[in-house]
Amino acid sequence: NDICLTSIDGYLYVVVLGKYEDGTSALFVLRTDIEMQVYNYPTEPVSPMRIYPNPVFTGTNAYVSVDNATIYDITGRIAGKITPEKNYIDTKNYLPGLYLVRGKYRNKTVSAKLLIIE
Repeated sequence: NDICLTSIDGYLYVVVLGKYEDGTSALFVLRTDIEMQVYNYPTEPVSPMRIYPNPVFTGTNAYVSVDNATIYDITGRIAGKITPEKNYIDTKNYLPGLYLVRGKYRNKTVSAKLLIIE
């Protein structure tokens, strides 16, 4: 089983990817009911990239606040692109899981996590 912890919108998510005894895959997502305290210090700028909604259900569009970005799966492979003509992610072509969206904002690289759930 692969286990990943991530924080989205102040909540802690536990993502478990595993297999049943018959070999079928399973993805479990657990959201905590306790809000996490997030501290931003002056030396740590907040990323201007926003993804909404996040997490997103498979088959739903997720909108991204930057015009040009690349979507990476958890293995680092390119899964898609965001362009000025299409500033959303059509999740019907993506497997459930955690993705990294990386783009440019004011000549700086910014990134955000995207969680796609069934």
